[in-house]
Amino acid sequence: MGLINQTERGTSLYSLISKTYAEWVAEDPVISNNIIAIDKTNQTIRVGNGVSKFSELSYSLTRPAQSASDVIGVEWDRESSSVALRRIDIDGNTVDLTSPTTYFNEHPIYGNMVRVRINSLGQELEVGNGRGDGISSLSNPGSHIMVRVPRAYFKHYRCDASGIKNPTGRYERYLVSSTPRSGFTLDPAFYARGRTSNPAEFLYVGAFTGIVDGDILSSRAGAASTVNQNMQYFEDKARAVNTELDGWGIMDIWQLSLLKKLFIIEFATWNSQLAVGYGRVGSSSQLVTGSASGLLATNGTGGTTANQTSAMAWRGIENFWGNIYQFTIGFNGFTDKYRFVNPDGSGTYAADLSSGTYIETSGITPIWYSNAQGGSLSGNASNGYSYGYIKDLLFTDQTKGLFIPSLLGSSDSTYIPDCFYSVNPTNQPTIWLHGGIWSCALIAGSFSVALNYPVSFVHSSSGARVCFL
Repeated sequence: MGLINQTERGTSLYSLISKTYAEWVAEDPVISNNIIAIDKTNQTIRVGNGVSKFSELSYSLTRPAQSASDVIGVEWDRESSSVALRRIDIDGNTVDLTSPTTYFNEHPIYGNMVRVRINSLGQELEVGNGRGDGISSLSNPGSHIMVRVPRAYFKHYRCDASGIKNPTGRYERYLVSSTPRSGFTLDPAFYARGRTSNPAEFLYVGAFTGIVDGDILSSRAGAASTVNQNMQYFEDKARAVNTELDGWGIMDIWQLSLLKKLFIIEFATWNSQLAVGYGRVGSSSQLVTGSASGLLATNGTGGTTANQTSAMAWRGIENFWGNIYQFTIGFNGFTDKYRFVNPDGSGTYAADLSSGTYIETSGITPIWYSNAQGGSLSGNASNGYSYGYIKDLLFTDQTKGLFIPSLLGSSDSTYIPDCFYSVNPTNQPTIWLHGGIWSCALIAGSFSVALNYPVSFVHSSSGARVCFL
């Protein structure tokens, strides 16, 4: 039963039993009278009564009240054309940060987003800062130079001007905490790839877009990213890092969503290119990995708005947008629905999701040619799609936090100034390509996405980023 200590005190036997809530509920034992059970997920202590099962016990003891100093968020006025977001605290009050960079560098999530070198078992061999200083080499073939992302708990809702929750409210709020809190949930990214009952402490994201070395997808500096292969090829090469250990794969839709939420909270703007740098979006070919190194601060962030040909990086993740498109697994698009790999981490990850591995939208019609929703059209009614700058986002139980457009018609400097390409009926099921490429100019960015290509899509502009958890 996970016993780690016990002592005799009078007539009662006390023990400290440490398991996650999910593990206890799965077994759901009756806890003996006066036995203390520690719930690691909710960070509470329960005292057994000898009759009730664990899941039925009240929280007898809780941790002391936690400071909300690590909780930070943003509020989006969906009816305003401004790209700016209002910084808020846990109660929705305006937060004025004297030095946002210093605040986030010292934040327990952002400040611990650093480059590390891990082996095929996911063990950290070297730890650097956000730029990678302290790692002996960023360029050895077969290396896994990753960005470590700590657990993040989010509260995400829409509300009216008074802060009263309303799913159709004008305002949308994103709040993040480094610890469990009432109303906050651990992001689905940490449950991915079989972590259903044992969420990961860290997500490791490739610091660089992937290079196939031998038979594996690696993350290292100093070479051209592998392209001209389809999504399933990259997924297979990422899994090949360790075929006996679940957790390796290319970035999935929930992991990308996590990073986007962290991004907007840090910069309080939808205009990612002006916040960090344009990125490699005004050229005709890709840069080799590691090209952003000379532009980076020690926190791993850097870029330039002086040109559209340089690389960029955010918190050690180079070319989060621009340079090449990034295949993002766990999504399929259709003209009447979207599918997402199960957010609880169950199921098989594949370019074409199979039955039982996904959740599916209902009650919405995806944007496409016959449902343009403010977009421009390409093709015709039988094979066309819609495209344009993003003006509003879907907010349903299945889609909120995934940054999927519900309305187009913005510009490169208003609302959400990144471009969206809708599903294409000829290509169903379609896939998710993130970020824009070397020639996308101002349509690229953190929220740029193309859904119009088939699962078999292959191109010289498209690769993938390896991840592990």
